[in-house]
Amino acid sequence: TKASIRDVPLHPNLIELGLAEFVAKGGKRNPKARVFEIFRLGQRERVSDGATKFWGRYWRTFGLHKPGRSTHVFRHTFAALLRSAGAADEDIGALLGHVGSTITATYGGGQALARKAKTLAALDFGFDVVKVLSEPTKTD
Repeated sequence: TKASIRDVPLHPNLIELGLAEFVAKGGKRNPKARVFEIFRLGQRERVSDGATKFWGRYWRTFGLHKPGRSTHVFRHTFAALLRSAGAADEDIGALLGHVGSTITATYGGGQALARKAKTLAALDFGFDVVKVLSEPTKTD
C-alpha cells in the first residue's frame, strides 16, 4: 500500500556485503523485476507473504519455530537493538515507518534520510555481521 512505502537507508554492513552490486546485477537481467524475486507474491500481490513463508520454513528447519512467531518479530528486535544503541523513539519510529502521534510530527515532512542513516549506523548486533556472512560455510 502507499502507507507501506518507506524511505530507509541501507545499513553499512549491507553495502559492504555487496547489496548494491546484487541489485545492479538483477536490474541488468530484468529491469522490471523486484529486488528479491525469491520471495513469491502472496494474495493480492502482497510482497511480505513470500518473505513470511520463507522465514517460517527457515525457523522450522533449524528448530527455531514457536507458535505465534512471525516475521513481525524482526521489527521488535530491530527496535530493541536501536533502543539499546541509544536511539530515541522518534528516530526508531522514523525507521520503522511510524507516524508521530503529535500534530508537530506531521509538519515539515518525514525525517531526513541522513538522520535515518546515522541512526541505522549505530545498530549493533553484538557480533561482526560482515565477518560471519563472509566466511565460507562449513559442510560435513
